Amino acid sequence: MATREPDEALVARCRGGDARAFRTLVERYQRPLYNAAYRVLGNAEDARDVIQAAFMEVSQRLDGFDPGRRFFSWIYRIALNAAL
Repeated sequence: MATREPDEALVARCRGGDARAFRTLVERYQRPLYNAAYRVLGNAEDARDVIQAAFMEVSQRLDGFDPGRRFFSWIYRIALNAAL
């Protein structure tokens, strides 16, 4: 079941070590990020690989996320850069 919890709260929980919160963010954004990567790459397997790498980078850089910004914009840029 999808949660309506705001991204900011989920990010805060992730920073506190809550793996379930990170899974929620992945479930929330994997489809739109995949779609963006697929549009750039034109290949489903490559798009899946890019999104997996992007979420790995997000998990490593989460402490550097500025909560004054939109989370989706931040991860979208990470995924798009990975696709390019």
